[in-house]
Amino acid sequence: MTSERDHAIAAAVARGRRQYARLSEDALSSFTSRPTATQPPPAHRLWEALTPFPGEVRRQRFEAWLAAVVEAVGQGLVGVEDAGSPRGLLARLLHQSIPREPTSPARIAELWNIAEGLRSSVAWMDAIVSRTLDELSSLDDLEAHVAQQIRALCDPSARPLDRLHPMILDCRSHRDDFLPGRLRLITPRVAAVADRLTGAELALAVFPHRTIFAGPVELPASAETLLLETSFEGYCVRLGERRVAWMPMLHAPHASLASPAGFVLATCYDSQRVWLAQ
Repeated sequence: MTSERDHAIAAAVARGRRQYARLSEDALSSFTSRPTATQPPPAHRLWEALTPFPGEVRRQRFEAWLAAVVEAVGQGLVGVEDAGSPRGLLARLLHQSIPREPTSPARIAELWNIAEGLRSSVAWMDAIVSRTLDELSSLDDLEAHVAQQIRALCDPSARPLDRLHPMILDCRSHRDDFLPGRLRLITPRVAAVADRLTGAELALAVFPHRTIFAGPVELPASAETLLLETSFEGYCVRLGERRVAWMPMLHAPHASLASPAGFVLATCYDSQRVWLAQ
């Protein structure tokens, strides 16, 4: 049975080489033959997940996934850097979701269209939404999940900032050399965090029970009209007319902002951390 799997892989790779002049062999091998630190390559995982299916169904579903992988790599939509931490919805579907939840060729085409539509229209949302797929119980619900996440990212509803619960986010968990500086508010739930050395920006999505870093990614203009006026007084922050307890050990931020969605962000001159309270 393994030889059938390997034969299908070899045939798909050969077709890709003929069709795409700049096909990345490294990116392809991240799907077909190169394991990560914790698990086998996606092709091996998908083949095993297809074991309960009849032989012809197993072959069709595996070959449809391979064809999508070759097309994504050939068009440069997915790269070798996506193997460890996929950057967008399409890469995450092909690397992780479909190998875990095998689906039909027709559904793979539908998933491709959803992911490619999101990437081509709002790339920064694609980077964030892709990191929420662990909340999805089934790929059958992907359309509704994507729509829900987009609504949440743009939710204008306000929360009173009467009491802040602090936490510290370490940018090194996303990029080792990132030095956070300037902050911009993109939507009530999304802030841009700029690297002081390069100017590149991470998107930081802040939800009531979760935060998501994504990028570096190109982000739109700031939503300056949404910002709340802030000033820091000792270890408290003044939000308009209100004075709210803030963050121990941080009384003079490098940059800060307050969102009507109910959170305050700050960066410090000598730290790779972002201070968050909500």
